[in-house]
Amino acid sequence: MPVDILGFDEDYNMIILLTDYGVVFMVHLDLLQFEKHSETMSYCLCYPFTGFYTAGKIAHLHIAATENK
Repeated sequence: MPVDILGFDEDYNMIILLTDYGVVFMVHLDLLQFEKHSETMSYCLCYPFTGFYTAGKIAHLHIAATENK
């Protein structure tokens, strides 16, 4: 079963694979785990993205909002 590499993320050490049957998998290389992200389909449009935030600043704003109530 041939596989195509759709993308990779160096920060999270993972790759996104597309099988010959149209199934998309995300493979976490550090954890040696994989997740199935699609069923069989004839056309595949994949737009991987990463969202992030600074946890310290979000927590600080949350504390400030609760103190003002």
